[in-house]
Amino acid sequence: MAHKIRDAGCTDPRDFISRAEIITVEDVLKADAARKAELASAVSERAAMNKIVKSSIGKKNIASLRKTDFAKLKKEWEAEGLANSSISKYLSSLRSAVNEAIADKALDPKQVIKIPEYRKQVNRDVEEQKGANVTPKEIAAIFDNLKHAHARLAYFWLLNTGARVGAVLDLKGNQIDYKNGLIDLNPKGRTQNNKFRPIQPLSTIAIKWSSMLELPKGPLIQYRGKQVRSMKNAMRGAIRKAGLSQQINTYSIRYAMAAHLRKHGIATEQIALFLGHSQPNRRYRITQGYAPFPEDYLKNLVPVIDEFILEIDSHSSRKLIVPDEWIANYIERLKDIEIV
Repeated sequence: MAHKIRDAGCTDPRDFISRAEIITVEDVLKADAARKAELASAVSERAAMNKIVKSSIGKKNIASLRKTDFAKLKKEWEAEGLANSSISKYLSSLRSAVNEAIADKALDPKQVIKIPEYRKQVNRDVEEQKGANVTPKEIAAIFDNLKHAHARLAYFWLLNTGARVGAVLDLKGNQIDYKNGLIDLNPKGRTQNNKFRPIQPLSTIAIKWSSMLELPKGPLIQYRGKQVRSMKNAMRGAIRKAGLSQQINTYSIRYAMAAHLRKHGIATEQIALFLGHSQPNRRYRITQGYAPFPEDYLKNLVPVIDEFILEIDSHSSRKLIVPDEWIANYIERLKDIEIV
C-alpha cells in the first residue's frame, strides 16, 4: 500500500483513498479512443495510444505524473531513435485525451501536470489536417443523406459555426443570445482548455432557424431522451450513402468554413478568434465582465457565413435555409424532455 500511496503523489493515506477514482494514463487514452476513431488520423492516433500504453508511464496514475517521468520517457524514446517531432506527436495524443477527460469532468485539472511540448514553436504553429477537403456540393450531399433529425440539426450548427463536433454536441438552447446575435460555444460550468470554445456571431440563417423553432433551453442534440456524444456513425452512414470519401469527417466542415472565410478576405486574426484557435488575453477577458462585446463584434463575418450556407443550400434537396418538418417535430419533442 505504501508504494501505491507514494506513486499517487499522496503523503496522507486518506488522500489516496479519496483519490482512488483517478484513472491511469492507459485509461485516459482508452476513454478517448472512440472520439479519435472518428478522425482522419485514426490510424496514427491508435499507434500513438499503443506507444504510450507500452511506455514507462502507461500504467501510471495520471495524477502522479511528474516532469521527471516525461524526461525519462523522452530519453527512452530518443534511445529508440525518435526525433523531438515524433515524441511531441505522441504526447499531443495524450494531451488531447487528458483535455477531453477534463471537459467530461472525469479528471480534475488541478491534479494533472502540464504535458510537455518538445517541438519548436515554429513547428507547433502548423496544425495537422484531420479531415479531407470537401466541396459545398459534397457538404450538401452529406446533409441530404443524414438519417435522423438530431443529426441534421447538429450538422446545421456545424455549418454555421465551424466548431469542433464536441462543442456542437454539448450545445444548449440557453447558449444562444438572440438579443445580441451571439452564440457562446462554451456551456456554463465547462472549464476552457486548449481547445478553446469561442463566442461567435450568429448567422442570419441561424437566427431565423432558432426563432422559427423556439429552441428549448436544454441540450439540443439528443436521441431517445439522451444527449448524443458522437456523430461518427451518422456521418459515416451519410458519407457512404453519398458515395464520398471516408476520409471526410466533421473536421472537413471546419476546414471548409475556414477556407471560405479566407477566400472572402476575412483577416486571419478574426478567423482564428471565430474558430477558437486564439482566445482573448486575460486583460480582455476581465474587460468582458464589464462590457461583454461591442455591437460590431465579428459582425463582418455574418454575411460571409450566410453566403457559405446559401451556397451549400443551392446543392441540397432538403434545403438548409429553413428547418424541415422532421426537425420542427424533433424540437417540439425536446420541449417535453429535460436533461440536466
